[in-house]
Amino acid sequence: MNKLISQVSDFSFDPEFEIYADYYHKKIAQVTNQGSVRIFELINKNNKQIKRLIAEFQAHQGQIISLSWLSPKYENLIATCGLDNKIKIWKEQANQWKIEKQILLSHSQANIIQWADNKFILAAGYNNGYLEVIEGQEYKVTNTNAYNQSLFCLDWLKSEQEQIIATGGISDNQSIVKIWNVLSDQQTIIDKVYEYQCLQKIRHVKFAPQIFNQELQLAISYGNFLDILTLNYNTEFIKPVTLQKKQQIQLNNVCQKISWSILGNELTIYFDNQMHQFYQSEENEYLKQN
Repeated sequence: MNKLISQVSDFSFDPEFEIYADYYHKKIAQVTNQGSVRIFELINKNNKQIKRLIAEFQAHQGQIISLSWLSPKYENLIATCGLDNKIKIWKEQANQWKIEKQILLSHSQANIIQWADNKFILAAGYNNGYLEVIEGQEYKVTNTNAYNQSLFCLDWLKSEQEQIIATGGISDNQSIVKIWNVLSDQQTIIDKVYEYQCLQKIRHVKFAPQIFNQELQLAISYGNFLDILTLNYNTEFIKPVTLQKKQQIQLNNVCQKISWSILGNELTIYFDNQMHQFYQSEENEYLKQN
Protein backbone atom coordinates (compact mmCIF):
# COMPACT_ATOMS: atom_id res chain seq x y z
CA MET A 1 0.00 0.00 0.00
CA ASN A 2 2.24 2.78 -1.31
CA LYS A 3 -0.08 5.45 -2.59
CA LEU A 4 0.83 9.13 -2.91
CA ILE A 5 -2.02 11.25 -1.60
CA SER A 6 -1.50 15.01 -1.49
CA GLN A 7 0.33 17.84 0.17
CA VAL A 8 -0.03 17.84 3.95
CA SER A 9 -1.59 20.83 5.63
CA ASP A 10 0.05 22.02 8.83
CA PHE A 11 -3.32 22.72 10.38
CA SER A 12 -6.37 20.60 9.65
CA PHE A 13 -9.14 20.35 12.22
CA ASP A 14 -11.88 18.49 10.45
CA PRO A 15 -13.23 16.44 13.39
CA GLU A 16 -13.84 13.54 11.03
CA PHE A 17 -10.18 13.37 9.97
CA GLU A 18 -8.06 14.39 12.94
CA ILE A 19 -4.28 14.02 12.49
CA TYR A 20 -1.65 12.91 15.02
CA ALA A 21 2.09 13.17 14.29
CA ASP A 22 4.65 10.68 15.59
CA TYR A 23 7.67 11.59 17.75
CA TYR A 24 9.89 12.69 14.84
CA HIS A 25 7.05 14.10 12.68
CA LYS A 26 7.98 11.61 9.95
CA LYS A 27 4.66 9.77 10.09
CA ILE A 28 1.10 10.85 10.80
CA ALA A 29 -1.97 8.91 11.84
CA GLN A 30 -5.33 10.07 10.55
CA VAL A 31 -8.49 8.91 12.36
CA THR A 32 -12.09 8.94 11.21
CA ASN A 33 -15.56 8.89 12.76
CA GLN A 34 -15.97 5.39 11.35
CA GLY A 35 -13.19 4.04 13.61
CA SER A 36 -10.42 3.54 11.05
CA VAL A 37 -6.78 4.68 11.26
CA ARG A 38 -4.63 5.56 8.26
CA ILE A 39 -0.85 5.77 8.65
CA PHE A 40 1.05 8.07 6.27
CA GLU A 41 4.76 8.54 5.74
CA LEU A 42 5.76 12.18 5.15
CA ILE A 43 8.07 12.81 2.20
CA ASN A 44 9.70 16.07 1.14
CA LYS A 45 9.71 16.32 -2.66
CA ASN A 46 10.31 19.41 -4.80
CA ASN A 47 9.91 21.70 -1.79
CA LYS A 48 6.54 20.14 -1.02
CA GLN A 49 5.55 17.74 1.70
CA ILE A 50 3.80 14.67 0.34
CA LYS A 51 2.09 11.99 2.42
CA ARG A 52 2.32 8.35 1.32
CA LEU A 53 -0.30 5.93 2.63
CA ILE A 54 1.52 2.93 4.13
CA ALA A 55 -1.13 1.27 6.33
CA GLU A 56 -4.82 1.34 7.14
CA PHE A 57 -6.74 -0.61 9.77
CA GLN A 58 -10.07 -0.69 11.59
CA ALA A 59 -9.39 0.23 15.21
CA HIS A 60 -12.81 0.77 16.80
CA GLN A 61 -16.52 0.43 16.21
CA GLY A 62 -17.51 4.08 15.80
CA GLN A 63 -15.59 7.29 16.34
CA ILE A 64 -12.00 7.35 17.58
CA ILE A 65 -11.72 9.96 20.31
CA SER A 66 -7.95 10.10 20.85
CA LEU A 67 -4.69 8.57 19.58
CA SER A 68 -1.10 8.69 20.84
CA TRP A 69 2.27 7.45 19.53
CA LEU A 70 4.71 5.89 21.99
CA SER A 71 8.25 7.32 22.02
CA PRO A 72 10.49 5.33 19.60
CA LYS A 73 12.99 4.72 22.40
CA TYR A 74 10.58 1.93 23.40
CA GLU A 75 8.49 -0.03 20.90
CA ASN A 76 6.63 1.20 17.83
CA LEU A 77 3.21 1.36 19.46
CA ILE A 78 0.04 3.42 19.04
CA ALA A 79 -2.71 3.74 21.63
CA THR A 80 -6.29 4.53 20.59
CA CYS A 81 -9.56 5.04 22.45
CA GLY A 82 -13.04 5.16 20.98
CA LEU A 83 -16.73 5.58 21.64
CA ASP A 84 -16.93 1.78 21.98
CA ASN A 85 -15.48 2.21 25.52
CA LYS A 86 -12.17 0.53 24.71
CA ILE A 87 -8.52 1.55 24.84
CA LYS A 88 -6.42 -0.45 22.39
CA ILE A 89 -2.65 -0.76 22.02
CA TRP A 90 -1.40 -1.44 18.47
CA LYS A 91 2.05 -2.73 17.46
CA GLU A 92 3.63 -2.27 14.03
CA GLN A 93 5.12 -5.31 12.31
CA ALA A 94 6.20 -4.92 8.66
CA ASN A 95 3.78 -2.00 8.11
CA GLN A 96 0.94 -4.04 9.56
CA TRP A 97 -0.64 -2.85 12.82
CA LYS A 98 -1.71 -5.70 15.10
CA ILE A 99 -3.56 -5.37 18.37
CA GLU A 100 -1.24 -5.84 21.36
CA LYS A 101 -3.63 -5.13 24.24
CA GLN A 102 -7.30 -4.27 24.68
CA ILE A 103 -8.62 -2.54 27.80
CA LEU A 104 -12.39 -2.54 28.29
CA LEU A 105 -13.62 0.58 30.09
CA SER A 106 -16.46 -0.22 32.45
CA HIS A 107 -16.73 3.00 34.47
CA SER A 108 -16.66 5.88 31.95
CA GLN A 109 -15.70 7.06 28.48
CA ALA A 110 -12.08 8.14 27.93
CA ASN A 111 -11.76 11.69 26.55
CA ILE A 112 -8.01 11.68 25.93
CA ILE A 113 -4.99 9.37 26.10
CA GLN A 114 -1.28 10.21 25.89
CA TRP A 115 1.99 8.30 26.32
CA ALA A 116 4.67 9.74 28.59
CA ASP A 117 7.86 10.86 26.86
CA ASN A 118 10.37 9.20 29.18
CA LYS A 119 8.68 6.06 30.44
CA PHE A 120 6.36 3.27 29.32
CA ILE A 121 3.27 4.91 30.87
CA LEU A 122 -0.02 5.82 29.21
CA ALA A 123 -2.23 8.48 30.83
CA ALA A 124 -5.98 8.51 30.28
CA GLY A 125 -8.51 11.19 31.22
CA TYR A 126 -12.14 10.19 31.68
CA ASN A 127 -15.55 11.79 31.33
CA ASN A 128 -16.28 11.06 35.00
CA GLY A 129 -13.21 13.07 36.09
CA TYR A 130 -10.80 10.20 36.73
CA LEU A 131 -7.12 10.37 35.79
CA GLU A 132 -5.54 7.00 35.13
CA VAL A 133 -1.98 5.85 34.42
CA ILE A 134 -1.38 2.49 32.71
CA GLU A 135 2.18 1.26 33.19
CA GLY A 136 4.59 -1.18 31.58
CA GLN A 137 3.98 -4.18 29.39
CA GLU A 138 1.77 -5.61 32.13
CA TYR A 139 -0.41 -2.48 31.73
CA LYS A 140 -0.85 -2.01 35.49
CA VAL A 141 -3.60 0.52 36.22
CA THR A 142 -3.54 3.25 38.90
CA ASN A 143 -6.17 5.98 39.04
CA THR A 144 -7.34 8.94 41.08
CA ASN A 145 -10.54 10.97 41.17
CA ALA A 146 -8.99 14.13 39.69
CA TYR A 147 -12.30 16.02 39.19
CA ASN A 148 -15.77 15.37 40.54
CA GLN A 149 -17.36 16.19 37.15
CA SER A 150 -15.17 15.68 34.06
CA LEU A 151 -11.59 15.68 32.77
CA PHE A 152 -11.18 17.08 29.24
CA CYS A 153 -7.47 17.40 28.43
CA LEU A 154 -4.01 16.42 29.67
CA ASP A 155 -0.35 16.71 28.77
CA TRP A 156 2.88 15.10 30.01
CA LEU A 157 5.95 17.23 30.67
CA LYS A 158 8.79 16.29 28.33
CA SER A 159 11.46 15.56 30.93
CA GLU A 160 14.26 13.05 31.28
CA GLN A 161 13.52 12.41 34.96
CA GLU A 162 10.16 13.49 36.37
CA GLN A 163 6.74 12.20 35.35
CA ILE A 164 4.53 15.30 35.60
CA ILE A 165 1.04 15.66 34.10
CA ALA A 166 -1.13 18.75 33.60
CA THR A 167 -4.89 18.22 33.36
CA GLY A 168 -7.89 20.42 32.65
CA GLY A 169 -11.37 19.65 33.93
CA ILE A 170 -14.40 20.66 35.98
CA SER A 171 -15.04 20.23 39.71
CA ASP A 172 -17.98 21.85 41.52
CA ASN A 173 -18.80 23.73 38.27
CA GLN A 174 -15.35 25.38 38.27
CA SER A 175 -12.78 25.00 35.47
CA ILE A 176 -9.46 24.04 37.03
CA VAL A 177 -6.00 23.12 35.75
CA LYS A 178 -4.19 20.67 38.00
CA ILE A 179 -0.58 19.48 37.94
CA TRP A 180 0.26 15.97 39.15
CA ASN A 181 3.52 14.26 40.08
CA VAL A 182 3.46 10.55 39.19
CA LEU A 183 5.73 8.46 41.41
CA SER A 184 6.14 4.91 40.12
CA ASP A 185 8.33 2.56 42.11
CA GLN A 186 6.98 -0.41 44.03
CA GLN A 187 3.66 1.41 44.32
CA THR A 188 2.39 4.10 41.95
CA ILE A 189 1.21 7.38 43.49
CA ILE A 190 -0.53 10.21 41.60
CA ASP A 191 0.05 13.30 43.76
CA LYS A 192 -1.58 16.69 43.05
CA VAL A 193 1.00 19.48 43.43
CA TYR A 194 -0.68 22.60 41.96
CA GLU A 195 -4.06 24.10 40.97
CA TYR A 196 -5.00 27.04 38.73
CA GLN A 197 -8.55 28.24 38.15
CA CYS A 198 -9.88 29.45 34.78
CA LEU A 199 -13.04 31.41 33.98
CA GLN A 200 -14.30 29.14 31.17
CA LYS A 201 -14.09 25.52 30.02
CA ILE A 202 -10.45 24.49 29.48
CA ARG A 203 -9.77 23.23 25.97
CA HIS A 204 -6.03 22.55 25.99
CA VAL A 205 -3.04 22.33 28.32
CA LYS A 206 0.46 22.12 26.84
CA PHE A 207 3.84 22.07 28.59
CA ALA A 208 6.79 23.79 26.90
CA PRO A 209 9.92 21.62 26.57
CA GLN A 210 11.83 21.85 29.83
CA ILE A 211 14.99 23.93 29.37
CA PHE A 212 15.73 24.90 32.99
CA ASN A 213 15.50 22.47 35.89
CA GLN A 214 12.90 23.31 38.54
CA GLU A 215 10.94 25.52 36.11
CA LEU A 216 7.76 24.69 34.20
CA GLN A 217 6.07 26.64 31.44
CA LEU A 218 2.48 25.74 30.73
CA ALA A 219 0.10 27.12 28.07
CA ILE A 220 -3.64 26.92 28.83
CA SER A 221 -6.43 27.75 26.38
CA TYR A 222 -10.01 28.49 27.45
CA GLY A 223 -12.64 30.53 25.65
CA ASN A 224 -10.83 33.22 23.64
CA PHE A 225 -7.91 33.37 26.04
CA LEU A 226 -4.48 31.80 26.33
CA ASP A 227 -2.65 31.89 29.67
CA ILE A 228 1.08 31.14 29.85
CA LEU A 229 2.27 30.21 33.34
CA THR A 230 5.88 30.06 34.53
CA LEU A 231 6.08 27.89 37.65
CA ASN A 232 8.91 27.13 40.07
CA TYR A 233 9.10 23.74 41.76
CA ASN A 234 11.42 21.55 43.78
CA THR A 235 12.22 18.24 42.08
CA GLU A 236 11.29 16.35 45.24
CA PHE A 237 8.17 18.54 45.63
CA ILE A 238 9.15 19.21 49.24
CA LYS A 239 8.20 22.86 48.77
CA PRO A 240 4.93 24.04 47.16
CA VAL A 241 4.88 24.84 43.44
CA THR A 242 4.82 28.64 43.05
CA LEU A 243 3.61 30.89 40.23
CA GLN A 244 6.55 33.02 39.09
CA LYS A 245 4.92 34.73 36.09
CA LYS A 246 1.61 34.78 34.22
CA GLN A 247 0.89 36.19 30.76
CA GLN A 248 -2.62 36.35 29.34
CA ILE A 249 -3.20 36.67 25.59
CA GLN A 250 -6.64 37.49 24.18
CA LEU A 251 -7.35 35.61 20.96
CA ASN A 252 -9.68 36.48 18.08
CA ASN A 253 -11.13 32.99 17.97
CA VAL A 254 -11.26 29.69 19.85
CA CYS A 255 -7.91 27.88 19.93
CA GLN A 256 -7.91 24.43 18.32
CA LYS A 257 -4.33 23.38 19.06
CA ILE A 258 -1.15 24.57 20.81
CA SER A 259 2.41 23.65 19.88
CA TRP A 260 5.80 24.72 21.24
CA SER A 261 9.13 24.88 19.43
CA ILE A 262 11.92 22.52 20.55
CA LEU A 263 13.51 25.21 22.71
CA GLY A 264 10.22 26.53 24.07
CA ASN A 265 10.91 30.05 22.78
CA GLU A 266 8.20 30.00 20.11
CA LEU A 267 4.52 29.19 20.49
CA THR A 268 2.05 28.44 17.69
CA ILE A 269 -1.71 28.77 18.17
CA TYR A 270 -3.90 27.02 15.59
CA PHE A 271 -7.44 28.04 14.69
CA ASP A 272 -9.87 26.53 12.18
CA ASN A 273 -8.26 28.05 9.09
CA GLN A 274 -5.23 29.96 10.32
CA MET A 275 -2.43 30.02 12.85
CA HIS A 276 -0.69 32.68 14.91
CA GLN A 277 2.94 32.49 16.03
CA PHE A 278 4.40 34.09 19.14
CA TYR A 279 8.08 34.49 20.01
CA GLN A 280 9.71 34.96 23.40
CA SER A 281 11.19 38.40 24.07
CA GLU A 282 14.13 39.22 26.33
CA GLU A 283 11.58 40.18 29.01
CA ASN A 284 10.12 36.65 28.81
CA GLU A 285 6.94 37.91 27.15
CA TYR A 286 5.44 36.10 24.17
CA LEU A 287 4.83 38.58 21.34
CA LYS A 288 2.81 37.93 18.19
CA GLN A 289 4.81 37.78 14.97
CA ASN A 290 3.53 40.07 12.23
